[in-house]
Amino acid sequence: MATAFSTSEAVSFAWQTVKQNLGFFLLLLLILFGISFMSSFVTKALEDGPVFLTIIFQLISTAISLMIGLGMMKITLAFVDGEKPEFNELFSTLPYIVKYFLASILYGLIVTVGLVLLIVPGIMWAIKYAYMPFVIIDKNLGPIEALKESAKITKGSRWQILLFGLTMIGVEILGLLALVVGLLVAVPVVMVASAYVYRQLASRSIINKNQIAE
Repeated sequence: MATAFSTSEAVSFAWQTVKQNLGFFLLLLLILFGISFMSSFVTKALEDGPVFLTIIFQLISTAISLMIGLGMMKITLAFVDGEKPEFNELFSTLPYIVKYFLASILYGLIVTVGLVLLIVPGIMWAIKYAYMPFVIIDKNLGPIEALKESAKITKGSRWQILLFGLTMIGVEILGLLALVVGLLVAVPVVMVASAYVYRQLASRSIINKNQIAE
């Protein structure tokens, strides 16, 4: 049985993409660092202020974090699809954040229950529903539908996805060992590789569906 994707191909594609667009990714990480720094600065400044202001800022900060996280996925998917994304796409995912927030809560509950029962089910369920964020961005599905779609596209490939995840951890560790500066390359490589794997899984699911229909 053919595998759904190749980890080596995913890493190779991601490396070539990041290398060819290094300036874009470095500036992207700089923007993310700047936003994170400003958020921490404002949070610190509000420590002795009114509680309601702190709560409001935390809500806004959470919404921005969700939007940016989805924006990064949208950008990496665009590269995988052969497109040239713009920086403003980082902030273009506001319509998806409620779906993503609710789906993330469900995801967290599912994984927690799995870990309480036994470690292995928790890990397998985490993998089963891991591509939910990409599904929301790619197909604009609701929380439950996105989780179901992630379960469908990962079916039969979960051990392979686990090995891919371990490989990505290794890539980030190597980046960390490279005087931390390596993370500036390792992080984008991991993100693009993850988007590549999602696209391969989603494409295989469509092919299988068409074959069944025939």
